[in-house]
Amino acid sequence: MVDFTFLYSTNDTVRVIDDELLNKFYDAGCDDCVIGFGKESVIAFEFSTDETDIRKYIEQKRICIETVIPLATLFEVTPDMVNLSDIARLFGCSRQNIHKNMAKHDTFPNPITSSDTSIWRLYEVVKWVKSKRLLTYSTLPSNTILEELAFTTASINLKIQLDRLKR
Repeated sequence: MVDFTFLYSTNDTVRVIDDELLNKFYDAGCDDCVIGFGKESVIAFEFSTDETDIRKYIEQKRICIETVIPLATLFEVTPDMVNLSDIARLFGCSRQNIHKNMAKHDTFPNPITSSDTSIWRLYEVVKWVKSKRLLTYSTLPSNTILEELAFTTASINLKIQLDRLKR
């Protein structure tokens, strides 16, 4: 089972999820998500799935959301950029275990930012863990799906960022 979340800016086009809007999501095929509001004008759609073709599943759910709220703008899909705690949670071990492996193997991916809290692309970490056969990667029931999920979310987010730079 893997989890992912779409984050959309609604520009105040959606302020509340009422029964009518829920029915529209259900009819469009988005009957398997948790919908929530965070910051003002931001709506999150969280999915959990065992689907094996995660790219196709993510694309179907994106289309479903954008069919119902076409004025919303996708600005991030998670998980993609992760900190040490996120990595430990995803691999079912402690932060100390991750840190120990980082120190032991000098080939651990460089962070994309190394401020007070370092941030990595999940895809690079998954590939590294897989190549080193470390942690619990080989025992995760959805290890291939996690790798595909990480690649897909990174690809989507990079496209979003490139599109923003072109504006």
